[in-house]
Amino acid sequence: MSNTKKNTTVTATVDTATITEANKNTTTTFSDDRGDGAEDPGHPETFTSSVDKDKNIYWTGAADNGTTEVAITGIAVKSGSDIMKNIKQDPNNSLNWQAKIKKDATIGTTQSYSITFKINNDASKVFTIDPKIKVKE
Repeated sequence: MSNTKKNTTVTATVDTATITEANKNTTTTFSDDRGDGAEDPGHPETFTSSVDKDKNIYWTGAADNGTTEVAITGIAVKSGSDIMKNIKQDPNNSLNWQAKIKKDATIGTTQSYSITFKINNDASKVFTIDPKIKVKE
């Protein structure tokens, strides 16, 4: 097991053809590049990504069909210790967001946050889901 600190990328993969407010939890799946495993199907609020202190976290959207635009439009802290700072739109890609994990964040701390995304820039297709992040040892 490596102790190398690294950035984390969280991807929200969306079934853009069938998503509605009523079924958003079963048509959106979270994953990350840290090997945290798939979420419990239908329960994205239980998905927890590992993050390292003083590193970045990035959020990106993807369509399950590979063609429809899924734009992250906001990230907001919900509950738990405030372990993120500089939450903002990615200056290199307006469809994505990023934040910095505080260097003094306590190892093992979990924080719930909201991720809001929009399908094909359609104001009637905006959804918010609340996964978590946890500071890795």
